[in-house]
Amino acid sequence: MVNKIREKINIFIAKSPRQAMLIGIMLFNVVFILVAATIINLMSKHLSGLAPKGFWQSVYYTATLVLDPGCISGMILDVGKTGVLAVIVCVAVVVLGLVFFTGSVIGYVTNTISDFIESKNNGRNRLLISDHVVIINWNARGTEIINEFLYRKKEIKVVVFVPDRKDEIDAEIRNRLNTTLIREAQQVYAKSEGMSFIERRRYLRENMPKERITYIVREGDVAAATDLDDICISKAGTVIILDNACGPEVEKGNPQTVKTLIQVSEISKANSRQMILVEVADEWTEDLVYRIIAFKSVEIMETIIPVSYNKLVGSTYSQIAVVPELNDVYDVLFSLKGIHFISRNVPEGYSRENEDAYIEKCLNGNICSVPMTVMETLKGNKIFYIADSKSDIELSDVHVPVEMEIQLKKSNRIRRRSIVVLGHNSYMNSLMEGFDSIRHELELMGEPNAITVIMVDDAESLESHDCYRSFPYVSTIAADIYDEDYINRRMDELSRKEAEDTTILILSDDTAASEDVDANALTFLIYIQEQIRRRQAEDPDFDRSRLALIVEVLNPKNEDIVRSYGADRVIVSSRYLSRMIAQFSLGEAVLELYEDMLSSCISNGESLSKELYIKSAEDFFEKLPGKCTAYELIRAVLASGDEGSKSVLIGYIRGGREYIFFNGDQRKIDIELRHDDLLILFGNQYI
Repeated sequence: MVNKIREKINIFIAKSPRQAMLIGIMLFNVVFILVAATIINLMSKHLSGLAPKGFWQSVYYTATLVLDPGCISGMILDVGKTGVLAVIVCVAVVVLGLVFFTGSVIGYVTNTISDFIESKNNGRNRLLISDHVVIINWNARGTEIINEFLYRKKEIKVVVFVPDRKDEIDAEIRNRLNTTLIREAQQVYAKSEGMSFIERRRYLRENMPKERITYIVREGDVAAATDLDDICISKAGTVIILDNACGPEVEKGNPQTVKTLIQVSEISKANSRQMILVEVADEWTEDLVYRIIAFKSVEIMETIIPVSYNKLVGSTYSQIAVVPELNDVYDVLFSLKGIHFISRNVPEGYSRENEDAYIEKCLNGNICSVPMTVMETLKGNKIFYIADSKSDIELSDVHVPVEMEIQLKKSNRIRRRSIVVLGHNSYMNSLMEGFDSIRHELELMGEPNAITVIMVDDAESLESHDCYRSFPYVSTIAADIYDEDYINRRMDELSRKEAEDTTILILSDDTAASEDVDANALTFLIYIQEQIRRRQAEDPDFDRSRLALIVEVLNPKNEDIVRSYGADRVIVSSRYLSRMIAQFSLGEAVLELYEDMLSSCISNGESLSKELYIKSAEDFFEKLPGKCTAYELIRAVLASGDEGSKSVLIGYIRGGREYIFFNGDQRKIDIELRHDDLLILFGNQYI
């Protein structure tokens, strides 16, 4: 019997040490008070100076001594009659009470509070939260996604769920947000210079950046349903599953993504409004994600959205290499800051086949946004705009007839471009497919040889990327990063060939070790800049404006370094996809737009996809329009296009440098085009 009791007590202590300690403290203090009360009760029978009369009064007075030492004056009525022994006993009760009761209780409460704080910091408590964004796993794009939420006009709650590195990720997010807020505040202050005091105060109050993000970083196991339940994943508005593969495995497949998707979709199946965005980097993972979607149900097909970032980023790079100005255009339109893509439902009867009529109708009832195209999406037919906010795309009764007439050139001059790619990354297959799609479109325009591609990389990397052999217009140069003389000699040969324009695209290896990130790209940049300086010194007629030097960096901290070393344009690889995902996560049905815009679809000799493209005003118009407003020019360009191949004008690049988009009240945007201005258009032409 005794052994069983001891065994139960031992098990209880092992399972619940905190409760066992509390019970022990309580029992010990009860015993202590009872023993002390018994002694005081015995003394009170022989000493007349003590207040307690009887055992229970002794218990009461002893308890008051333990709780408040000042009560000793109420127990000892007359020190002279009581004697020294009674005083010593009462003082001993006070001292021992301070140690055994007050000290132990304070220690217990302190430890409880400390454990509570530690539990909160370590993310071991359950969150009471809903309609939030959950980001599972972590990579370089995670910080950029959260940073992009700063430009949302509403409050947003984000929970980051990772297996480890909680404090490191928390600091990374905080530093990124602080950097952005400081930069945005400096820009606002700069724009307010020269304003009157009252006007400046009003401008600062309306435009100063505000942090509307509440983010929490939690550690846990994605395979544990209780950990996912603790972050209320079933009540989340959006779940983003980031690809966390790295190193050589980045191109093979990511079973962890598949496992995570199965777990999340099972827990969240009751929430029909939830969107699950899944990053996939390879065909193996993408295929399994689509199998999961097919297995689950028809309804869930609208909620699980695979985002193939290699395809999207590779296609983006190929377009930027052919038309470098698109880098700056995408940098603006992909972001939630200011003008960006917005969609809304279209009435029945309208689709891409007859979109021209609906776009004209939307233009007649809108002065603050530009309708671009109608597309079929998983959520029905949508019309896509560029605008500052949802309120800007609402149709109104405002309609000012446009009498302006212009004439577009029927045959546009195709600018030939030679593209030199130095280095490699995990997007190479998609990059080459992007080049191939562009060439197919150029074939429709009778210029299949308008672009040529030259790959410069080490022999091992060239051998591993078999895709180069599939494209006859791609030539390769095997050169190690340390072969500076050979690289310079070959680059000099290439620069002297008679192509109208040249793009040098320097890629950064995303499979490299963390300490080597961007190292090769920076080395190639040094080589190229030395080659450019040498060429300029030797040939006074060398036209530097015909050469576009574009550098990809993986670490955003290296962006300023690369710019300072003369790169014309810098691509932060994590930024493009992060901005896309940020738009997807807020419910905008723009994935289909991006997929259509960043790839080419050709059927029966016709291009079915539409893209953003850049045209010089001189090559686009038979005669440059006179002074007009953006409102007039947008509608005149659309009306002058051929049926089925109309282009939508969304902005222009003044002098090739200043990017002007047609957001806000278009009637207040005055335009006087010059020959060297570049038009930003959306349609089914490319170069």
